[in-house]
Amino acid sequence: MFLHPTRVRDSLMCCLELLLVIGGVTLICTGRLSLFRVREVRGFPAVAIGIVLLAPVGVVMLLGAQRGFEAGLAGKPFAIEMVQDLAGVELIITVFSLFLSFVIAVCYAQKVNRPPSPASITSEHPTLQLPERGYTRLRSEDFLPPK
Repeated sequence: MFLHPTRVRDSLMCCLELLLVIGGVTLICTGRLSLFRVREVRGFPAVAIGIVLLAPVGVVMLLGAQRGFEAGLAGKPFAIEMVQDLAGVELIITVFSLFLSFVIAVCYAQKVNRPPSPASITSEHPTLQLPERGYTRLRSEDFLPPK
């Protein structure tokens, strides 16, 4: 049992668009996008990236609704063949939105100042003992001898 190539293409586009919707909604809700663990996009640019990632789904839905509306005005029943040619447009819009979101992310990414991890601190200073209460913030009294 083999799948038809157009069904495979449509399934892959559907999965890609679903990932774009999930990523776009996540970016809009959190307002933060991490890039390579050292750079981060925060605030409005991250929300703008989320909106750009959601755009292909909305545009394709509007184009399909327009085709259905035109078919209804002409008195023809709606058939899936009427929107098959939108697959190329859908692919172009999706690639363009991914490219645009990448450009926005690279332009607005800022370095993140993360505190060093406890493992890196103890590896640099083998005699250093971290306090038992957990790693939250280093204080001088944690490492100085008691008075």
